[in-house]
Amino acid sequence: MAITKSAYRQYCRHALAGIMDSNERSGYIKAHITDWFRTMGFLRLGAFVPVGREPAIWSIVDAFSQQGQVYLPQYQPQEGGYGWSRYANALHPGRFHIPEPVVNDPLTEALDACLVPALGVDATGNRLGWGYGFFDRLLTDTIPHRIGVIFDAQRLPNSLPTDPWDVRLTGIVTESGLHHFQ
Repeated sequence: MAITKSAYRQYCRHALAGIMDSNERSGYIKAHITDWFRTMGFLRLGAFVPVGREPAIWSIVDAFSQQGQVYLPQYQPQEGGYGWSRYANALHPGRFHIPEPVVNDPLTEALDACLVPALGVDATGNRLGWGYGFFDRLLTDTIPHRIGVIFDAQRLPNSLPTDPWDVRLTGIVTESGLHHFQ
């Protein structure tokens, strides 16, 4: 019998709840991301504002916005979903209380890379989101670097079931480093 996404979500939520030193681990993740930024020279970065128990990477995303363009999910009521909008140093609580850019400044060129939130990621880059599909709709194969941001405890030992709309990640960054998938 195959394990369902719902069962994996329960497993990952339990793993997250067991992380007691998340600030220290987030510091290692931020250092790995900073090193990656330096070597890649990105201009346009898609990212997210961490909420809840997600790795606390906001300070480096905010810092990147001083040298490049950062795009964050912003709810688009006319579309009934999320789109990319440029971050310009101001956020407000958006739909579902997720922080998002105050001004709607949509993405007009392709992203160079994207830091992706995840509840879990398997060994081949399949991502398990929180179950609402918001970020899934923003990911495309045209983004060359799709990097999940998770703690090591969120790495899944077995393959996730996938759906036709799922887009694989090209790598993950955890407290132990940046890991690329084949």
